[in-house]
Amino acid sequence: MSTISKKRFDSLIPLAIDVINDMKAEFIIGSTDLVFTASDGTKEKRTVRAVPNAFHGYFSSFGADMINSTPLAAIIFFEEADKASGGRSKENKALIPRSILNLIKKENPNDREVWPTELSKYYCPDDKSCIVKIAAAAAALKIALRTFPKS
Repeated sequence: MSTISKKRFDSLIPLAIDVINDMKAEFIIGSTDLVFTASDGTKEKRTVRAVPNAFHGYFSSFGADMINSTPLAAIIFFEEADKASGGRSKENKALIPRSILNLIKKENPNDREVWPTELSKYYCPDDKSCIVKIAAAAAALKIALRTFPKS
């Protein structure tokens, strides 16, 4: 199975931050007050938009589901989770595969003339590099989320 180099993975993290920022209206729902301390000791309170805690767990679950079942099963589970649960999820789990696909597109804009709108349609079980791209994108997004405040 092919792997991703550390250098390439490191280059994915800034792209993942961009993807989260591009999807801000969908991803970042709440806001939280943070206190910033300047070098002179003065404190300033700012309200910043924050990522709901649930998304951190969703990315972890997605990776575990890829390993414990199959990549396609994990993708479909997350794409259809909100429909299956009747909207009972804390947040929209379908954002996980959508953000993964957006990151893959951002990293490889010339890979395809026409990109699918769903990760399940991008997935190719016989192409190991496809599986590696999906896993690397999920991990990079999980790390990128840590740069945003939690709500």
